[in-house]
Amino acid sequence: MSVKRFDQAAAQWDEKPSRVVMAEAVADTIRRSVPLHSEMQALEFGCGTGLVGFSLLENLGSLDGIDAAEGMIAAFNEKAAAAGLAHRAKGEVRDIFGAPLQKRYDLIFSSMVFHHLPNPAEGACVLAKLLKAGGYLAIADLDEEDGTFHPPEADGVHHFGFSSGEMEDFLRGADLEVIGVEEAHTVSKNGREYRIHLAVGRRKE
Repeated sequence: MSVKRFDQAAAQWDEKPSRVVMAEAVADTIRRSVPLHSEMQALEFGCGTGLVGFSLLENLGSLDGIDAAEGMIAAFNEKAAAAGLAHRAKGEVRDIFGAPLQKRYDLIFSSMVFHHLPNPAEGACVLAKLLKAGGYLAIADLDEEDGTFHPPEADGVHHFGFSSGEMEDFLRGADLEVIGVEEAHTVSKNGREYRIHLAVGRRKE
């Protein structure tokens, strides 16, 4: 899906129950895999409307969200304001590959973003450089599939998921210690099931 299509879908994004269920499952898996705490500064990469991030916010100190789609960031910030959380959660339209962030984080996470990246290994490296010493990177994405998860007309899909080994390679290539890869959720779609797994790495002290 192109940035334009994400913009157009933003207003109704949270209305699809399967997206909410997936986000909660990913958030629960992050909670089990990462020792979250109330002073933790977190970044959600490709945050969309913040479905995963806002589910985790009660366990964090602050949440920054970045996305290329203005509509998604508008929804993210509206959600933060409506919940009285604008002082702890802020979204920004940003391309970190062209305009790197200067801030450093205790936790960076993304969900269903990496298969949209032309070079996911580079993406992991860019994100890893934004971690504080001892910080965690958590990447949730599709397990390897046959290309049927997205409709044929979908654009911006560069990869049909990743094997557990590929996910581990992304983390190691970013000079992170691999904490593990585990299944976070299963999506039932068009009579088929697609696994979502979460890979977690840690920046060395």
